[in-house]
Amino acid sequence: MIWTTTPWTLLSNVAVAVHPDLEYGEYALADAAGKVTNYIVATARVADVHIHGRPLVQGERIKTFPGRDLVGKKYARPLEVVALPPDGQRAVVIAGSFVSADEGTGLVHMAPAFGADDYAAGQQNGLAFVNPVAPDGTFRDTTWPEIEGKLVTDKETSRLIIERLKHDGRWLETRAFSHSYPHCWRCDSPLIYYARSSWFVRTTAVKKRMLEVNAEVDWHPPEVGSGRFGAWLENNVDWALSRDRYWGTPLNVWECDADASTAR
Repeated sequence: MIWTTTPWTLLSNVAVAVHPDLEYGEYALADAAGKVTNYIVATARVADVHIHGRPLVQGERIKTFPGRDLVGKKYARPLEVVALPPDGQRAVVIAGSFVSADEGTGLVHMAPAFGADDYAAGQQNGLAFVNPVAPDGTFRDTTWPEIEGKLVTDKETSRLIIERLKHDGRWLETRAFSHSYPHCWRCDSPLIYYARSSWFVRTTAVKKRMLEVNAEVDWHPPEVGSGRFGAWLENNVDWALSRDRYWGTPLNVWECDADASTAR
């Protein structure tokens, strides 16, 4: 069982992450018609998980095992409505130290185009990169007419995705989940986080040397060099040069009454 707070990213799912050292369990639970299905979740989360309204903890625990036993296994992706690139792994279980049993199911849905952890895991594991979201925040190039052109953050979009999962027999539970989400401070619209092409200066290539030089600087007070500036160097990432958004305070432009072509 995987879970997500952003259903629109399920179209781009290519992996499931598990923590290699977490304990997972396989549980058998019968539905109202008596059909028995097996489900895998972190054992620490089973008491909080429901299958079509029924607590999974009421099912029979078949076996337990560490997450590393799941790594490399294949699965059926939740949605097949976008074309996958010819290269890159897909529908595979990977290990992730960022996975926890604090919430959800202990198995995390991965879409490398959306999220820092997902992108890093995609690079480390050679995952396929799938991004069906256009620059205006709408779905593009899908094989699903009802969702094509829909804004991904709309509640209607989430409803369509959930209904599709139900129709395909992939849905297990929907619940309210309160958490912080970034919004534009100008118009209060929800923001979309996804990977984009950019030009970078490879500052990480000289990171070690910068730390050595910083250690030789006579900082006053010393904690600036070892603290604020030193921490900045320690966490250095390649410097992105590309810019397509402008942040700051708008400045007045004054035009001369005598010569309208002159601005100050």
